[in-house]
Amino acid sequence: DHQGRNRLRRARTYVRAMAERAAAENRPNRSRLLTLPGMSHDFTQCVAEGDLVGIVGKALLHEVYQPSTPLGDKP
Repeated sequence: DHQGRNRLRRARTYVRAMAERAAAENRPNRSRLLTLPGMSHDFTQCVAEGDLVGIVGKALLHEVYQPSTPLGDKP
């Protein structure tokens, strides 16, 4: 599957494609992937336990989000 085998891999593929498109059009790359360490794909959990509202607010205000635990991202 060229998009990725799971949601996180698909998201990384999408963000990478957006960055490539921005570069091809000589535009700034404004896309980035934010993850919530330790959270499942459950909206209520992400809001209640993962500070989703705060993180989205910071992202919209262009503040840097620093996760409390490493993301373990691998290429």
